Amino acid sequence: MDSQYTPLINNMSKFVSLTEGEINLFCSFLSLKEVKKKDYLLRQGEVCHSNNFVIKGCFKAFDINDGEENITQFAIENWWLADVKSFTTQCPALFFIQALEDSAVIQLPYDKMEEVYQKIPKIERFFRIAFQISFANLQERIVKMNSLSGKERYKHFIATYPKIEQRVPQYMIGSYLGLTPVFLSNVRKEIARGN
Repeated sequence: MDSQYTPLINNMSKFVSLTEGEINLFCSFLSLKEVKKKDYLLRQGEVCHSNNFVIKGCFKAFDINDGEENITQFAIENWWLADVKSFTTQCPALFFIQALEDSAVIQLPYDKMEEVYQKIPKIERFFRIAFQISFANLQERIVKMNSLSGKERYKHFIATYPKIEQRVPQYMIGSYLGLTPVFLSNVRKEIARGN
């Protein structure tokens, strides 16, 4: 196995146990892509041709509405990242995906997915589990966005994602949480005062 794929294999081993032969075969389908800060991994309207596992750096996924960025996802090391609808249907992407730092991803191409699933059924099981976890997290986020105050959403975000909070500008966190920069600034001051 190529050592550059070790972070992905270690992540997958939490959910499935692959033999050395399966690991080597799976790695033969993968490629590594480096993305410089501010460069795009994907642009809205393009087709998402790969599912991406972040091994270095930080990304944001967003769309633009009335000239404003609406951030829907951040992704750091050991997270998967794609425009899921575009990837699964091969239709134009809804989102931009941009690097916030010099970054690197391991890519699994769409046109190899079925072959991977047929040759290594455990991989399909891994992606089913990963999708279930991701979908559950999305449902929780929707509930929290609809039920928590802005201050509570921010406190939940920094408690849940401290590594992201330290690496992403506050205005981007505000966009992700649906908060204006002024409101978020006031919330941060309240929290700093212990309120």
